[in-house]
Amino acid sequence: MFQTRFALAGGPLDVEALDRVGHYPVGIRAFALVLIPLVCLYFVVRTAYSLGVLVLSDWPAVGLA
Repeated sequence: MFQTRFALAGGPLDVEALDRVGHYPVGIRAFALVLIPLVCLYFVVRTAYSLGVLVLSDWPAVGLA
């Protein structure tokens, strides 16, 4: 309950200002254009690997012993 109140306490008083389109710097936009596809690809590969491990019950060997 504390986290919700803490997060909402810093909200803007002008709610309509949130609907206005803002412009981001070119560096941030380029970073987002590269980062978002990489994160999606990582999620897909990670999910496929996890499903393969769960379905086949073939756990990876750690090899620390």
